[in-house]
Amino acid sequence: MKTISRMKSYINAVVCYPETKIPCDGPLYTRQKAFGHESLGVIAHFKNGLLHNDEGPAVEFEDAHTEYWKNGVLHNDQVNANGLLMPAIISDYDSIHEYWIHGEKVPSPV
Repeated sequence: MKTISRMKSYINAVVCYPETKIPCDGPLYTRQKAFGHESLGVIAHFKNGLLHNDEGPAVEFEDAHTEYWKNGVLHNDQVNANGLLMPAIISDYDSIHEYWIHGEKVPSPV
């Protein structure tokens, strides 16, 4: 399925700390060359090695690209004040949205 996710290669992938091979837990910060930037900061949240965050986006890039993940798949079932589904991916400074539930892309609610 086509997506603007920058983390799609992490779907159901267990990420481990390189030194110990123990699955990552909690937030990790790194900088990388990607997406037309010389160096782009990213914070990724993990639970048992899978991208996951119960408190907000699991991935936040320095250029405001964010992705919501639960248990290793794209997912955001939160709704806004109008009862509309919130996006699982927000990119290009809030001008591009994708909606995902349990790893399945769903149509935009508007």
